[in-house]
Amino acid sequence: MPLRPYYPSLKRVCKLASKSRAGDEYFTRGDDAITLNKAALYVLENEQTSHLLVVHIYSGDDDIPPGLAEQLKTIDHLYPTLRIDFLAVKGDFTPPMIDALSKRLSVPKNNMFLGTPSGRFPHRIEALGGVRLIL
Repeated sequence: MPLRPYYPSLKRVCKLASKSRAGDEYFTRGDDAITLNKAALYVLENEQTSHLLVVHIYSGDDDIPPGLAEQLKTIDHLYPTLRIDFLAVKGDFTPPMIDALSKRLSVPKNNMFLGTPSGRFPHRIEALGGVRLIL
């Protein structure tokens, strides 16, 4: 299936999500192909789903990595048994944003994960309400 383009508002995403529930959700801050591939492999090897929604939360339009959608499209083609969709949401990566995404996309927080946060990450992992950390 083709990779869907990013959606700039959470309200618009709500309509998409009501049609197709994502299996797992991975939060990314960049377009590093190795990291994105590891996330796809993690889902394939450890989860009971065939759908991965990659989410990038951004502040300004310049904050969306220019190669992210293309990298995900390549990874999507590598693994035909895994459907990968991409969603970009304008806002800040905060516990309330996690709550909003969980509710609007009907994805439990324990089906959401992220890579190792940098030392500048302003929140404790526990504050994200069950979002999993993968290394």
